[in-house]
Amino acid sequence: MPVPSSARWAGVPRGEGDRADGPASPWRAVGRAVSAATRTRWVNCVAFSSDGQTVASGTRDGMIRLWRVRDGEQLRELRAHDPWVHVLAMGDDGCLISGGADGCVRLWRPRGAHTPVVRKMPGSPVALCPSAGLVACSGCRGDEVSVVLCRLADGRPMQTLRSPANWAARLFAGVTGQPQWVSPVAFSADGSLVAFARTDQVIELWRMGSRRPVRRIGRPSHGDAASASGVQGESSLWSSLVRALANGAERLLQPFSDGGRWISALTFSPDGRVLAAGLWDGRVKLYRTSDGRLLRVLRGHTSRVCAIAFSADGALIATAGWDRSIKLWRRSGGRPVLTLPGHQWWVTCLAFSPDGSTLLSGGWDGAVRLWGVADGALRWEYGDAGSAG
Repeated sequence: MPVPSSARWAGVPRGEGDRADGPASPWRAVGRAVSAATRTRWVNCVAFSSDGQTVASGTRDGMIRLWRVRDGEQLRELRAHDPWVHVLAMGDDGCLISGGADGCVRLWRPRGAHTPVVRKMPGSPVALCPSAGLVACSGCRGDEVSVVLCRLADGRPMQTLRSPANWAARLFAGVTGQPQWVSPVAFSADGSLVAFARTDQVIELWRMGSRRPVRRIGRPSHGDAASASGVQGESSLWSSLVRALANGAERLLQPFSDGGRWISALTFSPDGRVLAAGLWDGRVKLYRTSDGRLLRVLRGHTSRVCAIAFSADGALIATAGWDRSIKLWRRSGGRPVLTLPGHQWWVTCLAFSPDGSTLLSGGWDGAVRLWGVADGALRWEYGDAGSAG
């Protein structure tokens, strides 16, 4: 695979990717090779407006696109970030908020304003809470993964959460440019709780302003399936990773994810009483936030869960991931009530409409799809299957 000389690690400051293992670093080679192979319209995030009339998507090419829900007509296209758009939210006041790999949060006011308010953040924004005016920024530097909680209004840091970084954390942050792959973060709807998945499989629940977590869920794992292989093992890994990119990288990465127990997605229920955690092996675990008790395990996906969404009333849960399927579950049950096929590559993001009647999905096939929840019918689609890996 030819590698252009301008290629570098996505999301890592220039020079950072060259540091770890010297000039011949396998990590540097991974970042360069995968950067050369990436698609520009991978969809990373989707969001509904509070009135349910408009939807938005953010993609790897730094663009935000808005559509009218009624008929799928594209309303607007915004050049937002360089390169990735990591997260999107639409506030009750009609404000569109985005965070990207350039370390910035941008706020577009309603009524046609094309010039956003820009806030520089101390890392890549990976979670937003417009109702509380909060943003979480994540990054992997050296041997540490950190999540900084900041004020949305001015980018001022308020709190920092930390976790040791294993070899996989450094790989995923450098290659994908998406630090939420390393340490998923989620806010409760009112911003009072923050969930942070450490790289040792422990979930920490924090209250804003507290000096220590109010609860830890799960037991730490100290295993690292490839740590004994050293640099030589990592070098052979990167060549396999590049070859596997177009053929389903999940087949390669799954065995290294400590038995599939790594946490890959976090989402609170609307009332904040339940925390859903998606795992690399396809399971979704539901925990009670008041005491950390495991309430239920949802089994249905065959590989990494990338996205979880609750309906506004909390009765339905949507999940999606590397197996290219979307599943709908009743919160009170343990089996999927509906499976939505059709995406040609990983499904990476989900959002319910405010009334719960439709579900928006986006994936690395470049497609954005709107589904009817009652019957699973595809209402409309943007994108084409030619973007698939």
